[in-house]
Amino acid sequence: YLLSDFSNDGRFLALLATRDGSVRVDVYDFRRHKLTEYPLAPRFPPLVPNPDWVWLDNRHLAIAAYPDGEGPWPLTFRRAIGSRLMQSWEKSWQGKEASVDQYDSSATDIAQPLPGRLLVVDVESGHIQQLASGQFSALRPSPDGRWLAAVRQSKLPQTTLEHPRIDWTFARSVLTVFSLNGDRTERDIAPDLDVLPDSMEWNPSNKELAWCAWHAGSGLRSGNFWIADPSRAAGAA
Repeated sequence: YLLSDFSNDGRFLALLATRDGSVRVDVYDFRRHKLTEYPLAPRFPPLVPNPDWVWLDNRHLAIAAYPDGEGPWPLTFRRAIGSRLMQSWEKSWQGKEASVDQYDSSATDIAQPLPGRLLVVDVESGHIQQLASGQFSALRPSPDGRWLAAVRQSKLPQTTLEHPRIDWTFARSVLTVFSLNGDRTERDIAPDLDVLPDSMEWNPSNKELAWCAWHAGSGLRSGNFWIADPSRAAGAA
């Protein structure tokens, strides 16, 4: 087990469980003295040792999860590589799947969303709600509990030898804000900007969110700091 964060009131503790080559989310209830396991594998952002999840309040845990059947490669490597090879060989011998992968070049202006899902777990009732599909990172709830900011990530465009990629970024990240009231609708803020995920911060005294971003395709070094109120228009530099 990897111990993580307490809920806001200290009743629940989120844990990461690794067993038999799989990773799962566990939550311990100190009031009931009960451990509950959820069949979810939270994402680990590159170079970050902690899973991408955050408590929204005393009982709701938001999780950026892998698709079903997948998990963080560093924690499932030994078991998963053997299982994956066995499954691949079996499909190939049965004629269900080719034994060779083919990769095609992609156009620089086509966004290819990365797989995953953004979930909210009610750890008291056990109910799991999916907010959106796709790979998300940098979950940031607003101080007043009204919003959840995150970045929706897509595959970086293919580079050329003449213009190699020199930024320390692993995906294109578009800022998305989810309303935590009512039907939990979502909206993209300044979709033409590529956001540096770890730069996102809420102002603790009001409703504004600040972040560092650059126009898609221009590179991190041309970035600026932006600020926006999610209930209003797009951000301003």
